[in-house]
Amino acid sequence: MSAILEGTPDKRLALVTGRAYPELANEVAQYLGINVLPTTAYDFANGEMYVRFAEPVRGADVFVLQCHTNPINKWVMEQLLMIDALKRASAKSITVVAPFLGYSRQDKKHQGREPITARLMFDLFRTAGANRLVTVDLHAAQEQGFFDGPVDHLTAMPVLIDYVRSHVPMDKATIVSPDAGRIKVSEQWAAKLGGLPLAFIHKTRDITRPNHAEAHGIIGDVQGRDCVVVDDMIDTAGTICEAVRTLRNSGAASVTLVATHGLLSGPAVERLRDCGAREIILMDTVPVPQEKRLDNMTVLSVAPLLAAGILMPIYVQSLHGLSATVSGLVLMPGAILMGIMNPLAGKWFDRHGPRRMAIVGMSLLTLTTFAFAILNLTSSIIYITIVYTVRMFSMSLVNMPITTWGMNALDNKVMNHGTSVNNTLRQVAGSLGTAIIIAVSTQVQNFATPEFGAAQGTMFGINAAFLVCTLLCLIGLVMTIVLVKDKPGEEEAVDEGGTRKSLLMSIMKTDVFSLSKDATVEEAMRLFVEKNISAAPIVDEAGEPVGFISDGDILKRLSPRRESFTDPIVLINSTVNDDEGYDEKLAKVMQMRASEIGAASPICVSVHANLTDVCRVLSENHLKKVPVLESGHIVGIINRSDITQYSMAAYLADHPERAVYCGEGPSGQHECVEEACEER
Repeated sequence: MSAILEGTPDKRLALVTGRAYPELANEVAQYLGINVLPTTAYDFANGEMYVRFAEPVRGADVFVLQCHTNPINKWVMEQLLMIDALKRASAKSITVVAPFLGYSRQDKKHQGREPITARLMFDLFRTAGANRLVTVDLHAAQEQGFFDGPVDHLTAMPVLIDYVRSHVPMDKATIVSPDAGRIKVSEQWAAKLGGLPLAFIHKTRDITRPNHAEAHGIIGDVQGRDCVVVDDMIDTAGTICEAVRTLRNSGAASVTLVATHGLLSGPAVERLRDCGAREIILMDTVPVPQEKRLDNMTVLSVAPLLAAGILMPIYVQSLHGLSATVSGLVLMPGAILMGIMNPLAGKWFDRHGPRRMAIVGMSLLTLTTFAFAILNLTSSIIYITIVYTVRMFSMSLVNMPITTWGMNALDNKVMNHGTSVNNTLRQVAGSLGTAIIIAVSTQVQNFATPEFGAAQGTMFGINAAFLVCTLLCLIGLVMTIVLVKDKPGEEEAVDEGGTRKSLLMSIMKTDVFSLSKDATVEEAMRLFVEKNISAAPIVDEAGEPVGFISDGDILKRLSPRRESFTDPIVLINSTVNDDEGYDEKLAKVMQMRASEIGAASPICVSVHANLTDVCRVLSENHLKKVPVLESGHIVGIINRSDITQYSMAAYLADHPERAVYCGEGPSGQHECVEEACEER
């Protein structure tokens, strides 16, 4: 028994996979920003299979990804078992993800007494419990009607077209359909590549022999052209290699083979190696092992197609005709800057507070998002890089301050719950945002393409998506201005020498007099008298606190009634009447180490804490003062009296027009009356 894939799923969106191609599931999960649900699967001795999910899926929207590769019957059965297990585990919805749908070629009857196996496959999935099906490039689009439910029929055309555009000379290219059944798809290819010429091979298929077809001729001009043959799959490669030979014999300068599904069964690899194709381009809808990959074979990832698309790479690659590598380089400066900004944002947060950073960040984010909303087909790559980099900078000014501000508003007891809620809401918001944006972009693109062409239609879709994002950013900016405030009392912070000091820093005592860990009680008392203080921290060689001693600790040692409340009166009384010998006890205590009678584990607060947190620490631990730390070192002492005086001063400053007069009232009794002050 072996555990397949480990991770913690999002309970609202879960991705599970079988053993056929777990690598693809991991890649899809990365694009979605989730983990693959841990699954246990193994075979019994007689070939039967067992499947169990390691985590609950109740109420989750689960996507079951399985590649129908060889042995296809085994992997189809495993996927059916997974669907049944999810149904019985009370999953909210179950979506079958089959990048290549097995048996999809058997979509109609050619002779009597034949099955329509494609229909049977859909029926099996439905009966097992599937609510929805996602697949890529069905053999026949009408097969979607076989399933009693929604079918998301994805096409790999955008990914393949992007690659072909950057690797095949377009000035002499011709799109070739391998048979009459693929003419419609080939026409779409030709249109999206700028109206390229189209040709197709006339062939007949022997329905009594699998994977066998015979070419009879070419309709269209391929002389001296770079031909691109477009098909949905390459199985044994017999028919596709026959097409290559037909094209070469007709004078084609080169032949490039493009297919979504690289099944590569039987003698396929040997046939492709010897056919004379310039390049073979496939998608990894089924695994293509390394031993089957030829030197002239390119296998593209289908993961981005299955996951949510990203608008900017689509723009850079599809409309500017740049490769995925160049697209990554365009976006790299922004990613690097965001990484650099993470530690800097923390320092700026401490100095300026969350409000200023969030407002500046949201303003920049709104402006840069709108700048993307007005992109056009002639926008330069430099412009895109600069705007994207500034956008990433603005996001670093927003994400950390807002998150920290929100977490600081919570009580320590519920901090873990707040973190969970924050993470969940970010995942939900990201999923909803992606869905809305992609839906808007797709709808606008589909509406505009017939009138303005494929390129301009795609551009309109991207513009519409970023306009929606701009609107959302404006809403966020308004919410930031209205809702985000600095920490309690932060408005009263002062600026000194261009450095913003927090409220705690401005009211705490910064003259810190400390004792070494070897200091005696006598040294502590001398420090108290000389510096007119009542307590001092005990620090080690590195200056980090290891204890805390106060005058109360000393008095408790000298008190003859250790269980009673100790105050200075005890010390006075002890000098007059102490049956145990006060002088001897005092001398003994004076020679003790301060660390022996003081607090061994001092309670401290961070210099970044707000007054609410400090008051809570003082109250819960019955303390009058605590050290203030920054980077593990003591930078001040905050007293209860400091907070009390600040609170009284703040109240009086907020009510300068009110005063209380005490004296003899109208009734002749002593009264205190609040009256308005008059300017004199």
